Amino acid sequence: MAKTVGRAKKTETFTTRLEPKERYVLELLARVSGRSIAKTLEEGIRLQAAQTKIHIAGRPEVSVSVDGLTGVLWSPQEWKRLVSLAAIAPDLLTHLEECKLTLLFQSKFICQEPERSKTGAIKYVTLSPRFVELAWPIIEERAELMAEGKPAPPPHLMEVLKYHDGAQELDESSTDTIMLDFTTFNQD
Repeated sequence: MAKTVGRAKKTETFTTRLEPKERYVLELLARVSGRSIAKTLEEGIRLQAAQTKIHIAGRPEVSVSVDGLTGVLWSPQEWKRLVSLAAIAPDLLTHLEECKLTLLFQSKFICQEPERSKTGAIKYVTLSPRFVELAWPIIEERAELMAEGKPAPPPHLMEVLKYHDGAQELDESSTDTIMLDFTTFNQD
């Protein structure tokens, strides 16, 4: 059965619990700065992102601010964010994210095995974005199973096509591949 993918939201709603004292401090910060609470939180995130460092995989002597890596790590597509994070800072992946990547990398019609540096860090990976998008719902379902220790084979082309009611979603651009290159982060 085909699933409809909606448009991405411009903003996300975030709900959290704060101790009364922290809530009061947040309100004071917002008043002093003349901003809303949401804008005050956004500014706090930006400041923290500028101060917090991520160690680059295979290069323990190199660390870059979260803010400095956001351009490389951020993408509207979850799969692209996960591949980038796996290449730059794999120790930050959750178990479920590792399961998703395992299934993605094992799906030969979607992705070629990533080329790795001597330290094991991903140098680059070649894949078909269209096939990733088509297979992603199946990958997500199976990653949940894999995370629970249950059998979860990688998706095959025929089942992805069946999931999307045949080849109607495929065109010539479906076979186009891209190479995500992370060699600037490796020291081979």
